[in-house]
Amino acid sequence: MGLLRGEYSMQVFSLNQAAPAASTTYYISGFASAPGVNAGIIPMYVQFPATLMHMSLKAVVGTPASAETGTVSVRVNNTTDYVVTSAMQWNANVNVGYYAIFGLGVPLIADELAITDYFEIKIATPAWLTPPLNVIYSGVLAFAGGF
Repeated sequence: MGLLRGEYSMQVFSLNQAAPAASTTYYISGFASAPGVNAGIIPMYVQFPATLMHMSLKAVVGTPASAETGTVSVRVNNTTDYVVTSAMQWNANVNVGYYAIFGLGVPLIADELAITDYFEIKIATPAWLTPPLNVIYSGVLAFAGGF
């Protein structure tokens, strides 16, 4: 009897980012570190062959930014970006943050990911007029596998 591949989730988060820069791309994964500017440094590996079904992401913001929007993507194997949203904002009230769930009902990545695949969350910040201060990210990616 083979292994049944059901649903599982993986958490992503970052330590405090004191002053994220405008028009800059950052990467986060499941390691306790500040967002980095280089892809492929701290990737997470797929645990079982599966399809990425949905993702939640929260940015707790100490000092809100102006209302420009940025892009959040899932970067797979440091080669392919799957855009999750181009409407990310960091202008929430102090300590409330931005929270969204993406992909409910429709897979975020239609192709099944293999156990040799790895990923990071790619966050492209906008050209803020006023950048945020003290940003912490937290989220969950939910996967579903076949049998």
